[in-house]
Amino acid sequence: MRYKTRRHQSLASLPVTATLAATLAAAAVRAAPHEQSPASIPSTSIPPVIRQMIEQARQELARGHPAAAADLFEQAAEHGEYEEAEVGEVRARLWAGQFRHAVAISSVVAGEHPESAEAQALLGFIEDRNGYTAQALQRLREEQQSRPGEAAPVAAEAEVRIDRHSPREAIELIDRWVTAHGAQPDLCRLRSRAALVEAFEAAGAGKVGIAGTRDSHNPCETATAHPASTAGESRWPEATTSRFPTTPSSPVTAGNGVITDEGRQVITLRRLIDSPSASIWVRNARGELRQARLERRGENASEIASEIATLSLSSPFAADQSLPHGGSAPGNAHGLCFALSFSAALSEDAMLPAVTPCFAFDLHAGEGTFNINIPLSVGERGSPVFDAQGRLMGLANEVAAAGRGALTGYNRR
Repeated sequence: MRYKTRRHQSLASLPVTATLAATLAAAAVRAAPHEQSPASIPSTSIPPVIRQMIEQARQELARGHPAAAADLFEQAAEHGEYEEAEVGEVRARLWAGQFRHAVAISSVVAGEHPESAEAQALLGFIEDRNGYTAQALQRLREEQQSRPGEAAPVAAEAEVRIDRHSPREAIELIDRWVTAHGAQPDLCRLRSRAALVEAFEAAGAGKVGIAGTRDSHNPCETATAHPASTAGESRWPEATTSRFPTTPSSPVTAGNGVITDEGRQVITLRRLIDSPSASIWVRNARGELRQARLERRGENASEIASEIATLSLSSPFAADQSLPHGGSAPGNAHGLCFALSFSAALSEDAMLPAVTPCFAFDLHAGEGTFNINIPLSVGERGSPVFDAQGRLMGLANEVAAAGRGALTGYNRR
């Protein structure tokens, strides 16, 4: 029971990033159990009223209401150390954008349930989202060694690999597990995402046909299906989220952006969506989808300002997701920074942005551009980069040199 650890947590919505996809033609809208820890309560021992609460929470998740689900999971967990409730709350807090709350309880849950592969996988995944990738990968590998038949640690590592510019390693990791244990839906979904990202990155120019990403050797298509989930078997479910309205054959480009103007607008790189025939859609970190319109730029706009695109949304996101007024850094800002990005922005999967620590050099600050000491993927173009005070410095641009990226400055104080 964790009642005393739950109250008065510092809660915050996941910051102001958004994925965006622009179609180059009109979009078509369419929608084996492990030994129980002495502290844990087996599923068969959960009282009916608590079981009902957990099921209600799962139904709320399925309806796309993670905040309501998290509260129900929390209520159930207050009556005992029920693994399903506590692990469910961590995941629901993540999907609801309550990232600090999820961080605060994830290590507690993992410590209370060392027998839970899913609890350990979630902790490792959260460590990576915070920028501690090496620590996360070590934890996930150790979990895979101790529980080789569990899917969640493999899925968590695969998702980390995809978002950290290693989609091929993610594919190979999943293929080894599927070959040994059988096709598993969560892993096969992530494999498809990894293949999509790999093809998108290989294209370089930012265009790829989704239907063209099928590879010749895919054990998910030939392996025997993994047995249905049983008590104690971990999974890596996907959040309920809105889907981008694209057809499988549509060539698309994708990137990142920042929500501004109290949720009414998004800024991104103009090169991502500067096409008169583009149908533009934006999805935020909570999985909410909006259609967007590209605003005209002024005839007298500076060269740097002309690289930034402003998108007006069909209906606003919640104002608490927006970059606050005065939230941009001074024009000469440099030094410690962090990028916040959806590396697999092209994918329709639900996903959470990842933090990458960086350092900004003001070698070209007079021209409105910076270098940052981290490599960038094609899918990360437009990712916001913040200074150590959380102020927006600019948007990630093209790769400037080996191991470095470029940053287009943004300042609207």
